[in-house]
Amino acid sequence: MVLFYKRIAQVINQLLPFIPEGSASFVEEMLKPHHFLLKVVRPRKTKLGDFRPGLRGRPHQLTVNGDLHPYHFLLTLVHEVAHMKTYEKYASKVNPHGVEWQSMFQELMHPILDSQIYPPHVEAEIARYLSKPKASCSADTKLLRVLREEDEMKSMILTLEDLPENAVFRLGSRPPMRKGKKRRTRFLCEELGTGRTFAVHPLAEVIISEREE
Repeated sequence: MVLFYKRIAQVINQLLPFIPEGSASFVEEMLKPHHFLLKVVRPRKTKLGDFRPGLRGRPHQLTVNGDLHPYHFLLTLVHEVAHMKTYEKYASKVNPHGVEWQSMFQELMHPILDSQIYPPHVEAEIARYLSKPKASCSADTKLLRVLREEDEMKSMILTLEDLPENAVFRLGSRPPMRKGKKRRTRFLCEELGTGRTFAVHPLAEVIISEREE
């Protein structure tokens, strides 16, 4: 789904299924001054959203994965809008996730948090994360866990931290792996067949492997 900046009312109307109740006015206020294309896209394993600056008079392009829970979708959208606003102010003179972007992200999120759109426990984790936001909220295990708990399909998701030690599992199309001990924030897992060791995020979605190959 591609949403065009010239039809801001239509953009907001089409975003309603993706964003939390009560957030539409904030999204409209963020977007309406800008020249952009917003694409709600199919799930991507490598990213939740992205921003590409417009060049030679073309509009900026924002994308957000369409499978995200509304709470997660809104946070990701604001993350990307913060990139757009930071780019328009500084162009390429600052780091993508530097203090300028962090300040913009915080500025855009604070009115949303003050309006109690998020449940208190989610709001608390987002507020903590915003004190020094990382390049992706997926890097913040506590916040990611809370957002996933809000997903209506959470009972169908099996994550690495759900498995016992020495369990054999798969990550997507990769060969089977064996879960090892946790080191700091990640589990050390051995890839069967090669013996290679990988540090895997505890909230990585996994498939239990019925046999070792």
